[in-house]
Amino acid sequence: MEKEQNINECVKESITIALLNLMRKKCFSEIKITEIVNLAGVGRTSFYRNFESKEDVLKKHINELYSDYFLTHKLPDFSNEKDKREHMLSRFRFVKRNAEFFVLLNRNSLIYEVFEAIDNPTLEKIATIDVKNRYSAAFMTSACVGVIKEWIERKFKENEEELVEVFMNII
Repeated sequence: MEKEQNINECVKESITIALLNLMRKKCFSEIKITEIVNLAGVGRTSFYRNFESKEDVLKKHINELYSDYFLTHKLPDFSNEKDKREHMLSRFRFVKRNAEFFVLLNRNSLIYEVFEAIDNPTLEKIATIDVKNRYSAAFMTSACVGVIKEWIERKFKENEEELVEVFMNII
């Protein structure tokens, strides 16, 4: 059972790596499942046993990246300036650490979709707190994605601390 699970994890990783490699060469919308499985060295059945679509591959990859992030970062109090600042700094650092992936997403016009998939569950948790905090969090997360997109397009010219200052001055 454990051996089978390890093999399945290798298949998923191969598919993810193949998709990311293809995204370096061509537009995401032009990539076919056949190309992914051929490059990954797996069959279509293996692909569909693990993923519903190529978008699903990206969502699962970003969820894996973010799972560590959310394990080490508590849900911020968006009404507290210090919490907001720390949250934004950690988020910008995360993006910078995974810069190549986020550049690929941005190049393929997928940055908003991916962040929406990540931020919506956070907003749902905040919704149970209070209405004001939820609106504040929705504003912060949407504004953050726009700033990250611009930062990527500027080739990460500013460091994370500078970007937090710019962001906090805007909001």
